[in-house]
Amino acid sequence: MRNALVKLSFEERQFLESESIARMGTVSNIGMPHVAPVCYALHNDKILVPIDIRAPRKKANLEQQKKVCLVIDHYEPEDWSKLKGVLIQGVAGIIRGGKTFRMARDLIYQRYPPFKTSIPIEEGETHWFVSIKPVRIASWGLKKAS
Repeated sequence: MRNALVKLSFEERQFLESESIARMGTVSNIGMPHVAPVCYALHNDKILVPIDIRAPRKKANLEQQKKVCLVIDHYEPEDWSKLKGVLIQGVAGIIRGGKTFRMARDLIYQRYPPFKTSIPIEEGETHWFVSIKPVRIASWGLKKAS
């Protein structure tokens, strides 16, 4: 996996901003995959994902392996011509607290208002943020901006 930051295209960024749920895959140190739905926010060309550190599998995987995969897709079972999505393979950075943590939390609260009261993100207590640096992006079904 390359370490150079790959930038999202305008169409990819627009699609990510229009969708609300992603699936994030992590890998254990013995190669066992773990995939779960997550909320996310964009900041520059990185994707920020809050994770509950009380969920031991995701936390352990991210401590052991920094490789992650994120899929954001739109599926219409009645019309496959409308299938579209973005797959992002990347390197995870962990944000445990501080100014960057609070900025990420604010972005999540702006994007998902119920998050603030339903699942409060407490710095250093219940959550970390994963900052995903894309190293490979694949997309399908997105229309080019005219």
